[in-house]
Amino acid sequence: MSTEPATGDAPVDASIDARLAALERASDQRSAELRELAAAIPPAISRRALVHGAARDLRAAPNKGEIARRGVRKLVWAPMSLARRVKRRVVGSADADA
Repeated sequence: MSTEPATGDAPVDASIDARLAALERASDQRSAELRELAAAIPPAISRRALVHGAARDLRAAPNKGEIARRGVRKLVWAPMSLARRVKRRVVGSADADA
């Protein structure tokens, strides 16, 4: 068996090389686009900065009443939601024991 390519394989190798080069260019282009997107994403921010930003947005919001009502509703529903999750976990573990 010879490891040398046959003379008939040369055009096939050239087309494969061309396709690989095109794929590599496309990959490099996508990588550059992803790097640009990553640079555009803001860095991680602290909770304090997040709360300050939310407060600043709230001060400028025209519908402060609706925002306050939604916040109160979430605070009221949070304990009930937590109780429901705990109950599911307890019931789920009881079913597994049976």
